[in-house]
Amino acid sequence: MVDSLDGYCALRPGEAGTSPRFAVTWEEKDSAKLPVQDELLAYLDEVEPKLTRFLTEGDLTSAETLFRWTGSTLLGRAAYNLRHLQHHLAEMCLELHRRGLTAPEWQ
Repeated sequence: MVDSLDGYCALRPGEAGTSPRFAVTWEEKDSAKLPVQDELLAYLDEVEPKLTRFLTEGDLTSAETLFRWTGSTLLGRAAYNLRHLQHHLAEMCLELHRRGLTAPEWQ
C-alpha cells in the first residue's frame, strides 16, 4: 500500500520509483520478507511529505498524464489513491478478524 501511494504521488515523469522498497510481492507467502514495524514507519514518514506535496502543489483539475487509468485529472488520481488504500486496509482488517486478532482503531 505504501509503495503504491509513494509512486502515485509523483507530479512529474521520473519521480515515481520503478522498484518496490521491500522485496515482497502480494503473491508470496514468505512473511520473513516483510518489513519490520520500524522500517515501515520510517517509509511512511518519507511518503507523507510526498503526499502533502501532491495535494498542495498539484493542480487537481489538471489532466492526468502519468497514470491515465486512475482518471482524467489529478483529482481522479487522488480519489483512486483513497479508494485503493481503503480497499487494502479493509482486506487487512478482515484478515485480522478472521484470525481472531483485534483490528487497529481508526481515527
